[in-house]
Amino acid sequence: AVKAAEARLANAKAALKQADIDFGRAEDLCKEGIAPKEILDKAQTGHEAAEAGVRMATEELRRARAALGEGERRNPARRGTSPAEAGSGRKAKGEGEIEEVQGPKFKVQSQEKAKTEEMDSRSPIGVEDRLRGNDSNGVHPLIMKRQAELDRARLNLSYTEIYAPVKGNVTRKTVEVGNNIDAGFPPLMMIVPLEGLTITANYKETQLKRVKVGQPVEIEVDTYPGVKLKGRVESIMAGTGAVFSLFPPENATGNFVKVVQRIPVKIVLEERANPDVLRVGMSVTPTIDTTR
Repeated sequence: AVKAAEARLANAKAALKQADIDFGRAEDLCKEGIAPKEILDKAQTGHEAAEAGVRMATEELRRARAALGEGERRNPARRGTSPAEAGSGRKAKGEGEIEEVQGPKFKVQSQEKAKTEEMDSRSPIGVEDRLRGNDSNGVHPLIMKRQAELDRARLNLSYTEIYAPVKGNVTRKTVEVGNNIDAGFPPLMMIVPLEGLTITANYKETQLKRVKVGQPVEIEVDTYPGVKLKGRVESIMAGTGAVFSLFPPENATGNFVKVVQRIPVKIVLEERANPDVLRVGMSVTPTIDTTR
């Protein structure tokens, strides 16, 4: 039993070492933004379960050694009989009559003691004391292991619900209720945010002479005649749209034709504006007040 407990403890320590390595790797990846937080939560739960397994294996080894020592104390014949023990045996034989007289009394006391221990073990206090063991924190390793398993189950259950990172409308949905998905599955849907919508206005480079960041903007929506929204200039791009395109124009022959370039201007809506009327890709007509 002791050897088996030692083997279980060695396996538990090896599992804890691997869990410690996995947790450190997951923590580094999450700090760099490579891995999601779910990976770190899973690694942390596995580390806690491994720690509980080591505590449980240590407690089992302690109990196995204690049981082995108790067995040797009760059965000294297994270790051999020394001359002193032989002499004590002859002395015990001479006192046999006294033991026979006192035997029934000891038997009754032992039965009462066993009955009391059985009642204590059945009581809630007795069960709690046995579960506590000798752990310094007052919690049995088995309880800690089961708690870690429960935390892992709750974590896995939380993965079954997907929460939208932002408030918005769902579009291009590729799954239906009842479909099974797995890691690496194609995108389930797209979310168009309702908050933080921006407008990109491509003004000619000749129109940006007096445009500055923070100037008010009045926006007319082609879809809703008469509707005007308020906004402000958020930023002006550091280059023309053609420069940052996928295939920027190159004049390899030396011939040059001057073409008026357009520079994107980012416009944000005011908080009191109603962005629900806007959809991605709509056409609007912004007018910047350059007098302010």
